[in-house]
Amino acid sequence: DLAFQPEPLLMEGLGIQHLQSIPGHLVSLDPAPRRVQGHEPHVVHGHTEVFVEGMLWAIQAAKAKTLARTPEGKSCAILKRVGRGQLLVLGFGLTHRFDYQVELIRHLMAGLGVKAKLDVRPWDVPVFVRTSANGTFVFACNPHEEARHVTVRVQLGKGWSRIPPRGTIALKPRSCLMLPVNLKLTDTIRLCSTTCEIRSIDRTTPLSLRLAVGRGERASLELTLPTSYTVTAQGALLTQRRSGRRCLLDVVASDDPVTLVLRKF
Repeated sequence: DLAFQPEPLLMEGLGIQHLQSIPGHLVSLDPAPRRVQGHEPHVVHGHTEVFVEGMLWAIQAAKAKTLARTPEGKSCAILKRVGRGQLLVLGFGLTHRFDYQVELIRHLMAGLGVKAKLDVRPWDVPVFVRTSANGTFVFACNPHEEARHVTVRVQLGKGWSRIPPRGTIALKPRSCLMLPVNLKLTDTIRLCSTTCEIRSIDRTTPLSLRLAVGRGERASLELTLPTSYTVTAQGALLTQRRSGRRCLLDVVASDDPVTLVLRKF
């Protein structure tokens, strides 16, 4: 740990000339991050400031880029090239317990050239993605006591997908949803996205999906399927919009369970 046990030979080899203990627990990001994909950084008195734990150290290093400064304007997070690689040195501690350090982590990773492939609104809803050969699953968790209405943008391959394509995912208090994305149902039909979980899939003819939607609840789904297929709903009011193979479905459950039936006409 360079901050608490600086080794002179190691510091010299990394191009660090001096470490100095500084009182305080507040750092400002340098340069202040701009609005990224709708995300608003936390700004205090015109500067993007973040509370950090433990001791705060100023870092003096040759040919280094400053990523954060102390209240006195001294570098306390630097990025510099060492050989063929890059070195990120922090003069403060990090913790997973403070949500308001999210912007700091985003800023430090941007300095390293690491870009997020997942964007979630609002930011305080944990979301993670798991991908297999047959498709992708998005896990959205709401640990709060209030409901959340969430949108997710995830980079799959070379492009970004918005989930859902329009509207939001409704998450009840203290709930979690497992949502399939680009899930292969047959050789010609894919479930691109959904705002509700799928209880079961029956791939016999006709193909049917049983949805986890309670009476009075709403859900949206996006499918790609041949134009020769029609979609009907059992236990729900269904509206749909189609453009070529793309089919957008809105479901309002009148009964439980709700089943979508896909068949050739």
